[in-house]
Amino acid sequence: MGGVSPVGLVLAFGAGEIKTAYGLRDFAEAETEFTTWVDARAWNTGDGARHIFTDGGMWLRTGKVLLPGVTTLARLVARVRDQALDRLHQALFGVLTPRQRAILELLLEVPDGARASDLERWRKGPSVASGKNLEKALVRAQEILGLGLDAVKLPPEVRYRRLVDLARYGMGATATALRRHAPPDSWRRCWPRSSTWRASRSMTAWTC
Repeated sequence: MGGVSPVGLVLAFGAGEIKTAYGLRDFAEAETEFTTWVDARAWNTGDGARHIFTDGGMWLRTGKVLLPGVTTLARLVARVRDQALDRLHQALFGVLTPRQRAILELLLEVPDGARASDLERWRKGPSVASGKNLEKALVRAQEILGLGLDAVKLPPEVRYRRLVDLARYGMGATATALRRHAPPDSWRRCWPRSSTWRASRSMTAWTC
């Protein structure tokens, strides 16, 4: 049998029978189209690999494509998604000037004599509404706007939704967690905090 195991022959025969009975295409015929779909999904939505994998299975069934092995499909989705995220990081990195990158790096560091980084200090908004807290919020707003990062223009190929997705991620991330990401990843996770802050939380918190 040419070195092919009986199990392999049975599986191949079964796949052929299913393909013929239901009029399905081989995955190889649709792989390029499917890869394009996964890439667009990852680029435009930022959905996780598991979510894309699940919806990808539905996409293949709808397109009458014979499903590949689970491992094959999972690896392809993960690889294409990672590549899309890398392009996103590079696109956001590319619009920052050297000065702006340096500012973002400093936001993650704890200044001498301080207990926390500026990033952590700005994250904690007032818990009680009062005149004094409003004054503190105004000072914080002035400090953040003084960075000049709100003037950074989003790359035309990047949807605003993606910036919001990054901001949502950063809401739950500390400066310590962000420092674990190597630039430009740490920069692109930190930048949305300042650029979306005014629109999403006004003077009550600094979003990410």
